[in-house]
Amino acid sequence: MEFWVWLWTSWTCRIAQRECRVGSRVDQSGWKDSQVPHGRECQLCVKRINETAADRSSQSYIPGPISVADWTRFAYYAQFVQFLFHGVSDDPDNAPMDPSVFTHLQQHTRGPLFPNLRELEWSAHFSTSIGYILSPTVRSLHLSPPWFLSALGGREYIEQRDAFMTQLPSMLRGLPELEDLELQTLGSAGCWDRFVDDPGPGFAARNLRTLKIEESIDIVLDAALRVLSLAASLRTLVIPLIAASKPGYSPLLREPSVHAFRALRHLHVTGGMQAIAPVVASVQARELETVALYVSSIDMEDDAIIRTMQKTLVVLCSRSGPSLRAVRLRMVPHFSRQPLEASPRMVRTLLEPLLQLRDLQDVTVDAGYMPSTEGVPLPEDVFIAWPRLRTLAMDGTVLRPETLQLALRSCPDLREIGVMHLARDFAGSPVVAEVAADTFRGSSASVTTTGSAVGGYALQRLAVAKLVGMADPAAEAPRIARFLLALCPRVCLGRITEPRSPSSLGPVGHEMAKIRAGQA
Repeated sequence: MEFWVWLWTSWTCRIAQRECRVGSRVDQSGWKDSQVPHGRECQLCVKRINETAADRSSQSYIPGPISVADWTRFAYYAQFVQFLFHGVSDDPDNAPMDPSVFTHLQQHTRGPLFPNLRELEWSAHFSTSIGYILSPTVRSLHLSPPWFLSALGGREYIEQRDAFMTQLPSMLRGLPELEDLELQTLGSAGCWDRFVDDPGPGFAARNLRTLKIEESIDIVLDAALRVLSLAASLRTLVIPLIAASKPGYSPLLREPSVHAFRALRHLHVTGGMQAIAPVVASVQARELETVALYVSSIDMEDDAIIRTMQKTLVVLCSRSGPSLRAVRLRMVPHFSRQPLEASPRMVRTLLEPLLQLRDLQDVTVDAGYMPSTEGVPLPEDVFIAWPRLRTLAMDGTVLRPETLQLALRSCPDLREIGVMHLARDFAGSPVVAEVAADTFRGSSASVTTTGSAVGGYALQRLAVAKLVGMADPAAEAPRIARFLLALCPRVCLGRITEPRSPSSLGPVGHEMAKIRAGQA
């Protein structure tokens, strides 16, 4: 079958979605399988010739000259393509598309191949051929070669990457509508300096709003942050940090240079704690609304991680405290270590800098705590400190019925609470017994009335791992169900997964369903 038959069949079958997927699979005969996906994408397929059956190194390419009729047909359909994906696989049966395909096509036009392209995902070898695909209409550009390319490519891969990165800044300057950009490792401060416009100075992509970079900590501190602070429209910055490229580089011993980000609203940083701390200290964003700090590798002792995180939060709050609305902290323990065992002191240490922020709405703390039988009581003062709270998730803590009542009274907009456990004596609490008894004597309407009086209409989800200490679920579940519905008529129970511990939520959820149906 000819190349253009594959091409137009693939495009026309899904032209309504205005999407195209570039890639293909080689069967034993050496021809491309159409491989039309079940999703919204269609696929551009080309022919490959195998010299031998064992040859799996050949690239996909256009087999022969392009006629005037073929090109006319291509140009017509190309104007409808708005999303394009180009990628490779480590599967030996998936042959990568040779960049010559785009070079060959470009020879027939003076403009971009896809004049109305909006999104481009390039998950393949770095190649300057991407310049033939890019159009001034592109709004989203993701450059994320698979990890195995760098492992398999060696020196050749590095040379291709460096050549591509040299031209990338000029490519970005030709994309006036670009708002979303994802970059892989540039590898040097000099590469970052090329993104600075002169005169200005400004960032190469003038209207960039969202950026994700995967870069070493030394390059981030020495070059990337300085350059990115020139991006006047940047609102979201995501930085997965990798190990320093300079031997013996210690970011904690470096005096951070503060860079002002005028428009930044959301900051997400992932890496070791001693790398995260100086990055946060180097970013000055007066209007920052969301910060997510994920410790993905252990480069300190456990206590040092907690102390360093607290100091980092102190710096963050001093600069962006009035504007912060969401704080998400996650500390994943090293596989060779036992999880941290929650303690009141540890929870207090992490939360203390945040208690001064009256406008917080979303707080998540996942410190990889070891689930203990008793757990740590969820601090009551957080609900007094954060009256506008909407969601709260605190790993390693337990919820007492009195705390739930206080939360609903203090935070009228509270939508979700996530804890490890309900308190051991939850079912036997006098508060639970009293509210449950009143609800039992009333009707389903009295449940709504009680909830309204308490202010519990807002709470929609209560997520727990298990109900600790339910000796007799059949007897205790109805009491807990009536109590929860009396406070929160719209609440649903969820689960925080704890594979080794059976859940006791089932009986409570069953009783809640019966009450709502008027069967209890």
